[in-house]
Amino acid sequence: PYGGSWYSENNVLASASWDLDLWGKNRQRLAQAVSAQRAAEAEMQQARITLAASVARTYNQLAQLYALRDIAAREIDNRKTIGNITNGRVVAGLDTNVERQTANGNIATSQANLSQIDGQIETVRYQLGALLGKGPDRGLQIANPMLNPVASVALPDNLPADLVARRPDIVAARWQVEGAMHDVKEAKAEFYPDVNLAAGFGFDAFGWGKFLNFTSRQMNIGPAVHLPI
Repeated sequence: PYGGSWYSENNVLASASWDLDLWGKNRQRLAQAVSAQRAAEAEMQQARITLAASVARTYNQLAQLYALRDIAAREIDNRKTIGNITNGRVVAGLDTNVERQTANGNIATSQANLSQIDGQIETVRYQLGALLGKGPDRGLQIANPMLNPVASVALPDNLPADLVARRPDIVAARWQVEGAMHDVKEAKAEFYPDVNLAAGFGFDAFGWGKFLNFTSRQMNIGPAVHLPI
């Protein structure tokens, strides 16, 4: 500029701060985050158990439907036999056409029942494919269940409390309660003042000649207090 000159100011500063966390606000926030993470893990385990139980329940339902289908098929054979006997009795004059129509109606009813069971089997196969995370084709590839009858399984009369407490849904609920308690403590800590310590060190000088000289040093240190109103 006219009658003057240009100078450059060089500045470098490294600073650090430390939150004293006198009232445990940050500790409670960390504990709440840990509780939320563990609750999510327990909920994931509960989802796995629920899915496994759904697969087992649906597979048993499929086995039951196949057992009912076998019964329905045998019923059709029996009613066809009865129909043949009835036709013979009608020809012999021992029965009338009413008995013949009744026998034919019973056969048709049994066949309709068998067709309904086949539809239910196909639906359950699709459900199993969906539970396995696959498409409908996977459900159609499932072999016919062959379940052997076993003795009934029952829970013992007395269950220890620590054993029941291992259920994932109970564990998740416990972690959710603990997380809520940490939230309350963190909210209470917000009413107290925050005290932080800050410090910095660097150099500040006009021009490059004295920039890194010890005389160009700058230092600062002190507390920072935040008072909520």
